[in-house]
Amino acid sequence: MTIEDRFAIHELCYAFGYHFDRGSIADWADCFTPDGVFDESEIGEGLKVGREELIAYGTAGRAAFEHTFHNVTGIYLNELTGDTARATVYTIADVQGDDAGHIRVQCLYEDELARTATGWKFAKRVVRRTLDPEFVPTQTREWTGSGAPAR
Repeated sequence: MTIEDRFAIHELCYAFGYHFDRGSIADWADCFTPDGVFDESEIGEGLKVGREELIAYGTAGRAAFEHTFHNVTGIYLNELTGDTARATVYTIADVQGDDAGHIRVQCLYEDELARTATGWKFAKRVVRRTLDPEFVPTQTREWTGSGAPAR
């Protein structure tokens, strides 16, 4: 595997959150192979298989939240063999649906990747919980403009 392959896999891991957070669900689904699997069974969200199910899930997911933010904190390529790879990706995701606050989820993705004619794609992405989700109440203080909240 070349440095270009490694770079492309890293970019794919970032693109997953980038497209979802911006509501570009077709581009988000393009991160997967046509028969790609997104498995959130461990966190109670079930299994999505194929582009149609991914787009339906992504569209509903973005509609449910006003804001989402995926922060990839680490990518480790476990196995690199020709046209396939395995990676572990650590992520912190924040989602906000209303003024009550937001939920922060720390998880890792166990990825099976495949080289395709259009580049590296997720053949299977499994979500693993690392910590329990955290509810963060909305701050009610106004900002002073100096970077610190007013007291």
